[in-house]
Amino acid sequence: MSIMISSIYAGMNTVRNISLIQRSITRTAQHLNSGPEIDQTSDEPAALEISERMRSQIGSLTQYIKNLEYNLNRNNAVDSVISKLRDKLAEIRGVALAAADAYMATPETGKAYQTQVNDLVTVYNQQLSSAEYAGQKLFGSSSGLTSRLDPLPEFTVAYPEEAEATARKIDSEIVYLNLAAEAFGAQSKNEYRSTVSSLEVASQNMAAAESQIRDTDYAEDQAVYLKLQMQHEAEMAATSLGGLSSDVVFKLLHA
Repeated sequence: MSIMISSIYAGMNTVRNISLIQRSITRTAQHLNSGPEIDQTSDEPAALEISERMRSQIGSLTQYIKNLEYNLNRNNAVDSVISKLRDKLAEIRGVALAAADAYMATPETGKAYQTQVNDLVTVYNQQLSSAEYAGQKLFGSSSGLTSRLDPLPEFTVAYPEEAEATARKIDSEIVYLNLAAEAFGAQSKNEYRSTVSSLEVASQNMAAAESQIRDTDYAEDQAVYLKLQMQHEAEMAATSLGGLSSDVVFKLLHA
C-alpha cells in the first residue's frame, strides 16, 4: 500500500514539474518570437512601469523635436523670402537712383524708369503675398507671427526729384524689412539647431536605455529554452523509467 501511495505521489510531482516546465517553455518561446522581454504586466511590473514612463517621455521629446524642426524650417522659409524681398528693394533703389540723375533725365528715360519700377513693385508684392510654409501664409495678419509685412505702395520716378524721394523711401523699407526679419525670428536658426541636436541625443539615449529594459536577450533566452527542453525530456523519461525520482531529476537540472 505504501509503495502504491509513493508511486502516486511521485507521479503527481512529475506531472506538476512537467506542467511548470511546459509553461516556462511557452513563455520563453513567446519572448523569442515576439522580441520584447517585458510585454505584460505580469512579467515585471516595476520594470514595465519604468519602460512605459520612458516611452512616454520619448514620445514627448519626439513631438517637441518635430515642433522645433517645424519652426526652424518655417524660419528658413521666412529668411529665404526676406532675402529675395531685400534684393528686390535693392533693384528698385538702383532704378530710383538712376532716374534721379538730372543730367541724364529725359521724358523718355523717366517713362522707362517708371515702367521698370512698377514691374519690380509688382514682383515684390507677388512674392510677399504668395510666401507660405506648410499651407500657412508667412506674412500678414493670419500668419501667426509676431510681425507683418505690408505690400509696397506705388512709387514715382518719372522725374529726378520724385526719384530721389523714392530712393529715400526704399531705404526706409529696407530698414523696416531688416527689423521684421529679427521679429520673425529668422536670425535664431542656430539656437533652434542646437536645441534640436541636444534633444535628439537625449531621445536616442533614453530609447537605448528603454530598449535594454524591454527587449529580449536572445542568447540568454535561447540557452534557457534549450535547458527547459532538456528538463522536459528528462521528466518524460522519469515517468517511463520509474526508477529515478522526478524530484531528483528536476533539482539536478535546475542547479
